[in-house]
Parts: sequence; C-alpha cells; structure tokens
Amino acid sequence: MDTKHDNQDRPETARREPGVMRFIRRNIVAIIIVLGLIAGFFFFRTAPSDVASVAELEAMMTSGRPVLLEFYSNT
Repeated sequence: MDTKHDNQDRPETARREPGVMRFIRRNIVAIIIVLGLIAGFFFFRTAPSDVASVAELEAMMTSGRPVLLEFYSNT
C-alpha cells in the first residue's frame, strides 16, 4: 500500500488549514472589533499639555491674549 498518496484521496473539506489562518477565519469579526478599538484609542486620546509648570500657566493667563483652559480630572 502506497501511503504517499493517502492525503490526495481525502475530500477537500477534510484537509486542515494552518492553525493561524483557521483562527483568523473563525474570529474575523472579533479581530476587526479589537483592531477598531485599538485604532480608536490612539486616534481619540488627548495629547499631553504644552504647559510645563504652574508659573508658565499663570504667565500665559496674564499675558493679555485669550487663553483656552481645559481641565481634565481622572478621579
């Protein structure tokens, strides 16, 4: 009996895909949602402040130019 050609007799649906491709095909919706959440985090997060100290903030507020002050508390 020639075992070299045994896999060719199996139907196409019985052949196994590589593990990574099978995982991606079975979980494509979840993968897209997770990637969307990660992209949204990086796109919508706030940037760090340009003001280095309280003294610099006070100087900006008393300079005579309009200043937009945004306060964020994470508590």
